[in-house]
Amino acid sequence: MTETKSAYGTVLLKANQILIAIAVNQASSLSEISQDADITMSTTSKILETLQQINYVIKDEQHKTYTIGPAFLKFNDAFLQEFSIVNLCRPYLSKLRDKFGETVHLGGLENDELVYLDKFSGKKSITVMTSRVGLRAPLYATGMGKAILSTFTKKQLNNYLANHELVALTPTTITDPQILNTQLAEARKNQLTHDDSERDDDVFCIAATICNDRQLLGAFSISIPKYRLDETAKQEMETAILTTKNAIEKRLKA
Repeated sequence: MTETKSAYGTVLLKANQILIAIAVNQASSLSEISQDADITMSTTSKILETLQQINYVIKDEQHKTYTIGPAFLKFNDAFLQEFSIVNLCRPYLSKLRDKFGETVHLGGLENDELVYLDKFSGKKSITVMTSRVGLRAPLYATGMGKAILSTFTKKQLNNYLANHELVALTPTTITDPQILNTQLAEARKNQLTHDDSERDDDVFCIAATICNDRQLLGAFSISIPKYRLDETAKQEMETAILTTKNAIEKRLKA
């Protein structure tokens, strides 16, 4: 474990290692916790005593084992209230918009629909788009929606298709379930989906999901007028989207 010059910082870092040993690595006895945290048993014992006093750790006196205490509960609700996928993603998606000058969206899943959570308007002119924060759209007809659908289990997808008619919104909207399934299989392989003017005429979207430990949190996309899109730009955007996806998901694990 890396030491710091600050005694206070060192103690906090050691306490953190001890809590990780108990909560994440399921160490329970003093020797197990000491070994997992790579801290001497004497120091581990002293830190555990302090953590007990402030209810971060509970000691089972009979079995001489330790578990995480109730003190963390008071922070749980506060964290859930303050945590927002919108706030977390904003610096990454704003940077993505600035890189290409095109419109970037963030979306989420609600009641089998895509809901627009955030929008970063492009710095270049774009054909008419119906997107705005709070708007809902069908999953099958949008890039973000198809990215979300690609995370569905076979049962979930079958239920979705059984309960949602694939209505054409533009001449290129996918209305054939077999074609949609083929696109979703490609999306699972490449981690990218495309919307070729399927909801808005003459607008091409490239999208990807945001997940944490396989749990879907949302999706994001770049939208560009088709007249401004060529194969080079498409490949550059796809690479940037995957880089952004990896950065956001890495931040979620930090």
